[in-house]
Amino acid sequence: MCSPTSGKNARPCMCGTTSRPISARRLNMLCWTTDLKHERRCELAGEWTDLHFDLVRWGDAEATYAKPLYHAFTLDNGQPKQIYAGRAFNPAVHHVWPIPPDEIAVSKGTLTQNEGW
Repeated sequence: MCSPTSGKNARPCMCGTTSRPISARRLNMLCWTTDLKHERRCELAGEWTDLHFDLVRWGDAEATYAKPLYHAFTLDNGQPKQIYAGRAFNPAVHHVWPIPPDEIAVSKGTLTQNEGW
């Protein structure tokens, strides 16, 4: 988050603005959400499903999944190797998981499959 200091000790926050004295009411939401997203990405680097839910909740999933995914350590002709091209994210389908068929059967019609699955 933005540092609560100013002047020569101020540090830029993740969104690129300079820190300044702030109160809860004046918190720069852009800085806060940018810092939060970066922190979640660092803390949950290996937790794909947590990142997926974060991206969906923040509305960033469609844009993020449209980008190609590259391997961090494997090079192909000196360039990072592309694992796969951008993926399609359909918010009508991909914002929920399918309900297991056994759970639908046990519910005796109370549960219905999520649309698109």
